[in-house]
Amino acid sequence: MQKTVFLLLPLMLVFLLSCQNNDLLQEDIKKDELKITSEKGFRIANSIIDLKKRLAPLILEKSKTNSNFDIIKITYQDIGNYSYATIDYKTPNGIVSNIIITNSPLGMSAEKCDRCECYTVTCSGQECCRAKMILGVDGRPEFECTCASCTMNVRRYRCP
Repeated sequence: MQKTVFLLLPLMLVFLLSCQNNDLLQEDIKKDELKITSEKGFRIANSIIDLKKRLAPLILEKSKTNSNFDIIKITYQDIGNYSYATIDYKTPNGIVSNIIITNSPLGMSAEKCDRCECYTVTCSGQECCRAKMILGVDGRPEFECTCASCTMNVRRYRCP
């Protein structure tokens, strides 16, 4: 009986270690799915850590709680000379929302800006407040909030 237990113990140890490695691998795969650069080269940050640092104050301002959050998904779209990324996130208290980062110069031609600046677009107010992109009359992306009672906030920063 002791020999059987002695033989099973190493097998159980190998099994447990392989499960932990698989969990770590899944976390790495999830992090790899969060791309900071679109297929057309629009770069929203230098790294995921840099992106989280850039977004933390915006999320803190919106959620009025701590700025700890998980990025769930990053989706890119290109429209003409403009690109934008929708970053979906979730806070520890269950709030799910988004922030849009764009190189659309919001009132300038792309040639004038030459992709030198990025803008974050957030909506705050009620829990339903999310930013969304719509096509303007001239075919350029415009942004609005999903609920009428929301406030849109636009901040400019130098693109990485």
